[in-house]
Amino acid sequence: MDINIIVSNISWKFLKGLLQFFSMILIVRSLDISEYGWYVMAISSFELIAMFCLPGVIKIALRSSLANDGNFQKLLGLRFVLMPFLLFGFIFVPDVLAIYILIAVFADHISMFARVKLNHYKRYFLFNFLESLVPLLLVIFISFYVFVFEQNFTLEILVFAYCLISLFSMMLSIITAIKVTDFSIFFQLPSLELARQSLYASGNGLISQSMRRGAVVIAATFLSVTEAAYVNIALQFLTIFTMIYSGFSLSLTRDIYDMKIPIKSVINNYSKPLLILILLIIFCSIGLFLYGEALVTLIFGIKSIKASSIVFMTPLILLFQLPQLILMSFFMRLKRELIILKLNISSIVIFIPISLIFSTSIFNLILILIAFALFTSLIYVTTMMNINKDN
Repeated sequence: MDINIIVSNISWKFLKGLLQFFSMILIVRSLDISEYGWYVMAISSFELIAMFCLPGVIKIALRSSLANDGNFQKLLGLRFVLMPFLLFGFIFVPDVLAIYILIAVFADHISMFARVKLNHYKRYFLFNFLESLVPLLLVIFISFYVFVFEQNFTLEILVFAYCLISLFSMMLSIITAIKVTDFSIFFQLPSLELARQSLYASGNGLISQSMRRGAVVIAATFLSVTEAAYVNIALQFLTIFTMIYSGFSLSLTRDIYDMKIPIKSVINNYSKPLLILILLIIFCSIGLFLYGEALVTLIFGIKSIKASSIVFMTPLILLFQLPQLILMSFFMRLKRELIILKLNISSIVIFIPISLIFSTSIFNLILILIAFALFTSLIYVTTMMNINKDN
């Protein structure tokens, strides 16, 4: 993979992270903190339930598209078949307004399939632009609504806008993928074998989703929606670094999956960018420890100051999770998806009771997330060492 493509992907992901960050600033400053807490709790609830819709189907779809094995449309069908599971999100948010959040989450998950084809065809500009479209349009809409038209911004308007923008992004992603790739929206009924593979591959995103979405839902359920807002504000600093890694991993994952590229070449190409990312996380975490309170107050306002007590800890979550994220791609290359699923479920099962019992404050909750990331990485490293010994 050309270094210019890696830098370009990282830049786009960083831009997306900044757009999400800026949209959150506008929302926090325009709404009451408890309303913002409800908004992020509603999204997190449906995204948490989406873990049961076999999110690993996207990884299998990319591998299937690269292999041209004819299973892509069946995998798209599997995504449609499982989408009704999202309705269980109403358990956490039994509110009519949450219907619009459900539609937005559904649209985003369909958009992912169109972007898989763009990734396959190395249309990285289109891929990254479409992936950044929702936060970009949210920023534009809120800015015009609040500052140009000077209208009163409410939670209902935000939810409606988020839903419509997500639907627009889905349609544009589908149309673009049809134009420049062999993508088709017509799906086929999935086979049990593909469902099994997707189940195994679903371990791929379990840790990140359970940490991010689970932390917000736990904070909202056992503390308050206001505390959930503080947690999400702090986690947005993590999101910026995660977006940088996502740009790095976009090409990394593709190269790891491509069996024509030797592992040694992958390591040589990505070791230096990875080291730079690690140093960046460490230095920024120190900076947030020293100046986090002033920064949070300046950006989000005085009503968000409580988030400053945990903001410096959030980049460390990614730092300790990096070994797990990288090794997970190598397990996928070896088609050891079942190992990924078992390791991730084991970590989640161990830390669910810990989170429920000891999350008596948002500080304790973030500490648990760091421990969760570290523990999962350690069992991944141990498992990889055992595999190498056996070989």
